[in-house]
Amino acid sequence: MKRFELLDFSSVCPDCSRRQTSSEVCSDCLKWRKQSPDYLFRHQAIFAYNAFAKEWMERFKFDGDIRVASMIAPTLKEAVEKITNVETVVPIPIASSSLAKRGFNQMEIMLNYAGVKYSTLLENQSSGENQATKSRLERLAMEQPFKLKDDHAVHSIKGQRLVVVDDVYTTGRTIRYAAECLVNAGAASVQTVSLFR
Repeated sequence: MKRFELLDFSSVCPDCSRRQTSSEVCSDCLKWRKQSPDYLFRHQAIFAYNAFAKEWMERFKFDGDIRVASMIAPTLKEAVEKITNVETVVPIPIASSSLAKRGFNQMEIMLNYAGVKYSTLLENQSSGENQATKSRLERLAMEQPFKLKDDHAVHSIKGQRLVVVDDVYTTGRTIRYAAECLVNAGAASVQTVSLFR
């Protein structure tokens, strides 16, 4: 039967939730640690990005059937609530061109269905090119797409403990850029969560 597959945290990378045969830090995250030795990055993904998850994302994001968000909203809510000492949840923003085309930000819809309060503190300045069409190297080479949304965001971030939420963690470049933007703006800490890995 096709289904969502919860990740087994005894056999994932502790930094990025990548599935593997042990709970050691994966080779990708060892490279990230060398690049940013002062930043302790911890990412938690909920589900494996299997064939069913890909079909679900297609139906949700690209076909616009937002009702399917209810299928995993309770699990998302539970995952976010398990993270202790979080003051603000921040969804990853999509580019304005993508928002105009799609009509919604999938993570805001997910958080609404899950009943999780959030703040839209970031703005996505990218061209809106579909990340799925890019190679791994192209994704890793992307420039910082995020900036603080406005003056309110600047004041809301300082000293706050935040959690950034995204749909899919692939290379980690997008969610790391979001975390970096918030840390540089004065956040006390930034953790990250994705639906899929």
